[in-house]
Amino acid sequence: MNRPVSRNRATTTLEADGSFRMVVAHADPGIPNWIDTEGRASGTLFFRFFLAEGDIDPLGTEVVPFAEIGI
Repeated sequence: MNRPVSRNRATTTLEADGSFRMVVAHADPGIPNWIDTEGRASGTLFFRFFLAEGDIDPLGTEVVPFAEIGI
């Protein structure tokens, strides 16, 4: 109830170029767009592009150590 477990257009912070970075982690790394795992070791991410205007660029993912998230 008190953890950020989803994001949408209103709650996502965009970069200057309009892109965004989501961070899925067990603790708050202190940067925008954090999604809390609630301590779970696995889960499912679902991205929905509703009424997109044009092509959607492929999404990229990367696993990094927690200490390197803000770098």
